[in-house]
Amino acid sequence: MSSQKGNVQRSRPQKHQNEFAFKNNMHDTSQKKKQLNNLELPLLCDSCKGKIEWRIKFNKYTPLSKPARCVKCDERNVKRSYYTCCDPCAQKLHICAKCLESKEIVKELELKTQSQVDQEFAKVMKKLPERRRRTIIRLMKSGVSYYDEKIQTIISRSKEKSARGPNDLSNSEESDSEYSDDSDQSLDEEND
Repeated sequence: MSSQKGNVQRSRPQKHQNEFAFKNNMHDTSQKKKQLNNLELPLLCDSCKGKIEWRIKFNKYTPLSKPARCVKCDERNVKRSYYTCCDPCAQKLHICAKCLESKEIVKELELKTQSQVDQEFAKVMKKLPERRRRTIIRLMKSGVSYYDEKIQTIISRSKEKSARGPNDLSNSEESDSEYSDDSDQSLDEEND
């Protein structure tokens, strides 16, 4: 097709047509890819939701490495890629979290009930080893929330460790030392 000015009419269909649709998880079957394919996109208008879904579908979506700054409240609360506004501001102002226009929102943010949080917590705790489970219970008794950074790092590290497999011993001593408390270290010193 020529780029000549005014020559934009095409008389034939495209020459090559794909026989099969693109599958973004054909060669990459990692856990991150599964999470991306099941990602929920709340507080978006129809067009913005379609744009982000397209990015996910064709491997163009890049997750945030750290929270972005909200353009409304100027705090680092934006936890999803391509969003420009945080969830509380978008809900309060009834706007799309990406384009900031007051269009019809496709899916509102669903707040989890306490029973759903408890079920999720029980499911995660079943998969953890006994040592990590006791550490989390001890932290929660001291008043730390389930969503606190300490507990989330313990859970994510144990998931990584289980994903690596039992035969992989790389950095096992370093990661175990991060979870141990001062009280555990003092007990070891007393025994020596």
